[in-house]
Amino acid sequence: MQVSSNKETIYPIGVIWNMGNKFAREIMLNIAIIQDVIQVRVYDLKEKYDSFVLDCYNGDDEAFYGGYIYEKIKNMKKTSNTKVIVFIVKIDNPTYSLNKENGINQCIESRTIKQKIRDEYSNKIDGYFLIL
Repeated sequence: MQVSSNKETIYPIGVIWNMGNKFAREIMLNIAIIQDVIQVRVYDLKEKYDSFVLDCYNGDDEAFYGGYIYEKIKNMKKTSNTKVIVFIVKIDNPTYSLNKENGINQCIESRTIKQKIRDEYSNKIDGYFLIL
């Protein structure tokens, strides 16, 4: 999740990739129980799928290391579904922790949401591919 912020509230942006579309409603409900979901959009990216994924991970050197992101894209394109669900979550009074591996401050609340969804759905999604 990319984090944008102001003084007391942040608005992380999340993506449910095409492989998780089957569980999108359930995932969004689970997220909404934890934090306020303020916007949800479905995009059918068609031929722009690859560039969208690359743009989402732009600046994330870990994702590009060893061609990992390209393997993720290749895996996601095993299906003809090019729809992604993009959503924005509102987090009041966020707390941050320094990621020692990459030196980036990360919002604990958004990381917790992301990990909860991964833990619950990674084994249910055919072709699930974890980005490092």
